[in-house]
Amino acid sequence: MHKVNISVRYAKALYAYSSAQGNEHRVYDCVNMLIMNFGKLPALASALENPAIKREEKHQLLVSASGKSVPAELENFFELILGNDRETESLRIFLSFAELYRKRNNIHLCRVTTAVDTDSQTGKRITEAVKKATGGNVEIEKIVDPSIIGGFILEVENRMLDASISGKLKQIRKNLTVSV
Repeated sequence: MHKVNISVRYAKALYAYSSAQGNEHRVYDCVNMLIMNFGKLPALASALENPAIKREEKHQLLVSASGKSVPAELENFFELILGNDRETESLRIFLSFAELYRKRNNIHLCRVTTAVDTDSQTGKRITEAVKKATGGNVEIEKIVDPSIIGGFILEVENRMLDASISGKLKQIRKNLTVSV
């Protein structure tokens, strides 16, 4: 079976199970924490894929990487993944679950990159503008990247608005090289 199909099937099963228990929101929060920890700690994926590490230890790793209070539905799901030797697919499963959850709850993922950290008021204005444009709820991921010099880059799903100084400089450079 194709790996994408596996991750989507497991994600759908987790969503169905957690929503039947009325706990899909808590599971989503823990899954987001897990995804973040996979990104911050590459050793997490390596440990899960290591056949020398016992199943119980892998389970404990997943629980620890999920946050403080892990719902029973997610703990049971960890057992399902480990019991079926799907730990190498776990990140894809959790990414698929998060995507499914956002789709079913009309949540749009938005990434805002700025040269310096922004205040909460600016974040609220961005959130409201994206909500108005998409007609749904918004989750914002803030990124500080001094290399953009100033302005911002806004990414909402497959669309991007580059209003950064570095982006404008690249466009000027491109226009100059084309016209020469």
